[in-house]
Formats: sequence, C-alpha cells, structure tokens
Amino acid sequence: MEKELMVKTGNLERAQVNTGIRLNSIGFLENQKKRASISFPCTGFTVVDRISGEEIFAGQIFGPQLNPDTGEEIYTADFSKLNTAGEYYLYVEGLGRSASFEIGNYIYREPYRLAMQAMYLWRCGTEVSVTHNGSRYSHEACHLNDALLDYAGSPGRVKKSTGGWHDAGDYNKYVVNAGITVGMMIKAWEHFRNRIENINHLPDPSGELPPLLQEIKWEMDWLFTMQFDDGSVSHKISTIRFCPFIMPEQETARRYFTPWGSPATADFTALMAAAARVFGPFDGAYSQKCLDAAVNSYGFLQEHPEEHQPDLSGFFTGGYITNDHDGRLWAAAELWETTGEERFLADFQKRAGEMNPKVEFDFNWKDVRNLAMDTFLFSKRKDRDESLVKEIAASFISTANQMAEVADAHGYGRPLGERYCWGANSNLLDQVLVLNTAYRINPDYKYVNTALDALGFVFGRNHFCRSFVTSLGFNPPMHPHDRRCGADGVEDPWPGYLVGGPADNALDYEDVEANCRVNETAINWNAALIYALAAFA
Repeated sequence: MEKELMVKTGNLERAQVNTGIRLNSIGFLENQKKRASISFPCTGFTVVDRISGEEIFAGQIFGPQLNPDTGEEIYTADFSKLNTAGEYYLYVEGLGRSASFEIGNYIYREPYRLAMQAMYLWRCGTEVSVTHNGSRYSHEACHLNDALLDYAGSPGRVKKSTGGWHDAGDYNKYVVNAGITVGMMIKAWEHFRNRIENINHLPDPSGELPPLLQEIKWEMDWLFTMQFDDGSVSHKISTIRFCPFIMPEQETARRYFTPWGSPATADFTALMAAAARVFGPFDGAYSQKCLDAAVNSYGFLQEHPEEHQPDLSGFFTGGYITNDHDGRLWAAAELWETTGEERFLADFQKRAGEMNPKVEFDFNWKDVRNLAMDTFLFSKRKDRDESLVKEIAASFISTANQMAEVADAHGYGRPLGERYCWGANSNLLDQVLVLNTAYRINPDYKYVNTALDALGFVFGRNHFCRSFVTSLGFNPPMHPHDRRCGADGVEDPWPGYLVGGPADNALDYEDVEANCRVNETAINWNAALIYALAAFA
C-alpha cells in the first residue's frame, strides 16, 4: 500500500506540472544560483511553499533567448535570492506550476548514496539485493566460470576472473571503461573525502574500509585477474555476442579473455598506482600488491612503446577501442605521485609537454588526460617543471572559463553546449572534474555554479523536463536499456542509474528500452554522476 500511494502521488504531480517550466527537480543549495527555463512566453513568477501553499518569493521573467540546439525561445526565472531551506515549486501566471524541488545544503547526499548503491547492484560473481521504495532488486551469484583463454593463447584453459562490475546494460566487463570509472571514483575520494567518507550505500558494510573504498576494491580485485604474467592486460571479459534480456545468473554462454591491448594496460597501470596510494592508510599489504601490479605493467609498456590494439575480430560486443597516449600519460602521473620516482616524473613531463590541448573540454573513457593533469598539478612532490605546472593550470582555467561561458549562453545552462554523443550526460558531468580543479586553482564561485548547472540539466532543467537518473527527481526514466530492468518482472527500474540522454542531437531522447543509444546505463556514466554529487554531498 505504501508503494502504491507513492506511485499515485508521483502520477498526481506529473498531471499537475506544466512541463514547459523546467528546473532541477532535486533542488538547489541555499546559496547557489537558482534558475528555471521556461519554453512559453511569460512575464512573472512566484515561488510557492509546497507544504503551506504560501507565496514566498516573486520575480520577473527574463528573455526570450533563442536556444539553437532545441530551436526554442527560452525565458528564464531567476530566484537566486531565495535562500531559505524548504520544499517549493514555481508558479507562472497563465502556465501553472513546476515540478517540486527542495532548497537545502544536503539535498545531494541521498542521490549520491543511490548512485553508489547502483554500483553495488552492478556487482558480478555474487548475489546482490536491496529494497527501494517497497520493491526488491536482486540477482543471484552469476558468471562464476569466468573466463576461458581461447583468444589469449591457451585454448580450453580457464583463468579465474570473477567479480568486478557488469559494464552497462550488458554483463561483460571491460578494462578501458573500468579505467575512467574507478579513476573518477578515486578522484571523488581524494577531492571530497570529508563529504562522503561516512555515507553508506552497502546493505552489509564490513567496517574495515569506508564504503566508497569497499566498492572500488570490488572492481580492483577483478582487475588483478586481467593482468597476464608479463604485465600485459586483457582488454575485456566477454561473451561472443550480447545475450537477450535475461537476468545475469541466466547468462550461461561461454565468456572469454580477449588479447591484450596497450590502452587497457595503460589504464590498468594508472588505476593500480592510484589505488596503492588511497588504500595505503587502510591496508599496507593490499597497497603494495597494487603498486607491484602497476610497476609490472608499466615495465611492459616501456618494453612495448608502440600502440597495440587488441584483436577483437571474434567478438560482437562492446569495443572500447581508443588510443593509448593519454593512458600512458596517466600511468606515469599516478606512479610518480605514489612513488616519487624520477623516471615516472620524466616520462609524464615529456608526454605532457608534447600534448595539446593540456586539458580537454569534452572527455570520456576515450581520453583520460584530465585525470593525469589533475594528479600532477596538485602533487606536493618536488622537482616538477614549474613552467609545465603553470601551463597546465592555465589550461584548466581557460577550459573551465569556456564551460562557464557556454553554460551562460545555453538556454538550459548546459556547460557542454550543443555537443552530443552516445553517453553525453556522462561527458557533461565529467566536466565537473575540470570545474572543480579550476576552483581549487582560483576560487571563483562561477565554477561552482557551472558544476551545479551540469547537475541541473541532468535532473530536469532540459528540453524534456525530466530527470535522467532512475528513481530520482521528476519523471525519471522508466525503461532504461538495462537487461536486469527488462527481465526482473519489477515495474520500476533499478534505482540510481544515469542514462545516456540525447545522443545525436538535443531532441532525440526517448524513454524506450530498445534505444540503447540514448537510454542505456553504464558504469562510467554513474562514476561521472558520483563525482559530481560527491562535490556537493
């Protein structure tokens, strides 16, 4: 009955809301910039207390402003002067009300917890179970026979490779995508530890490690199995073809290691080096194990300086093919930060000096240079090339300034502007890393507001007036391209997952399970969400 009431309440609000009034339906921090985008002509608005019905703020509408990527004339309501904590909605004369939202300084803690819980629910090789809003989300232990070495030089032989996370809407496991995923989660730990250390997302936490590090370790333990004795790293564990929409324990097709690739080996090296640093205060032996693995793979990369792509010709699953120059840069940066050895510093500085731009405006799993540059820039170690330090810092500032300018010019405050691709919501939230880095260099609050604009877009200030995260915000996705959601018989989707959003253009999103291009879930997309939420948790 409780769940039924909540569903009915949600349907009632959807019926009352004018979806032409678009705002962050999670809400706003007390002192942040607060804006809504409105797609119909209007002149004034009020903010109404959701509980009492009292009008507590009134303002004028600005605009219109042409928003080129959606072709709309957008009007803007600015209520930044309202800083009182509470639950509200906007009322626009002649149009009606907006979705409800909250003002408060802890509004992102529960979204952060749910996004982290989603990572737990992605675990492979074990049973998982949580209850959310009265529904149980669970699967049995799966893929316990991972994986065969037929494509890695040893036909018929099995090398144990259980654990880790399922990658996306499918159940395969990919090292390159684990790279930026764990990389962003480690950055969240290093940048925002005080905010998130005690937020628990696990149904049965061990207590030996903070919850975020427990989750990272689950993936790291699997990554160890992807390293071959010579230091090379297999690109992925995969079936030959994607399975139908079944639960993970029902996928019984053979799964294989693929051949090694230099991008996977480089990302592996960087992750192991960074993990050695963050796990050191908690588990010295595990830290050393990570460092040994990193040094082994770094040595292999040095012996094989040419880019080497894995042969995936026998597979029809995710490719994750990319260049390795950024991964090698990142590996050197993390090894130097962890060990202080001059050889790693020299390698990084040579590569960074030759790399332009130093900082990418639009990045994802294909290019991890921004993670490497951040590590180098804030290192407290000595002997850096100070001219390179200044050049990297300037690049972060100029890139963040561009993001702020683009957001200000966009009708929905989107820092990525008119750029779209498969998983664009993730690229958008990855920008928060650059904005946070710029703020640490130069504490201009425009970087904070731009980061919050990115979250605002994802949670409802967009053309579709909807959240792009399952179970969070107004009108969230109900039909993500996720095999568990399609196979478990539960009406509501698994909670806490960011979907990719508009991909080829600003208008092509649809909440349709079959449309993986706009409605899939993926671990790297949730990692971007986790980092952005951690900044304000």
